[in-house]
Amino acid sequence: MGHFLWDEPYDALDVTGTAFLEGLLEVSLIDGFTPSLKDEFVILQANNIDGTFANAAQSIAVGNYFMSISYFEDRVVLGNATAIPEPATGLLLVLGAVAMMLVRGRP
Repeated sequence: MGHFLWDEPYDALDVTGTAFLEGLLEVSLIDGFTPSLKDEFVILQANNIDGTFANAAQSIAVGNYFMSISYFEDRVVLGNATAIPEPATGLLLVLGAVAMMLVRGRP
């Protein structure tokens, strides 16, 4: 995905008949595109959808984001992009919590 403009389509599949899903889904961001929480992308349309992608039952990592994936009878939609926290961020949160416990334990 490289943009989100209503007048400029992004890549998607349009299947005549039933789309049988069971393989892996791979999505990448290009040209510095940053999805937002409100963005939604219909990545597949078909008369019927059967199954799910093996690596994306409910969400998938796309670049530095997690995006939810929704399976409908006739389409598959990616949306609700949230940033994946960097490992250093988690470490800082843990260290901060430990520091707070130590400070509270003092008389």
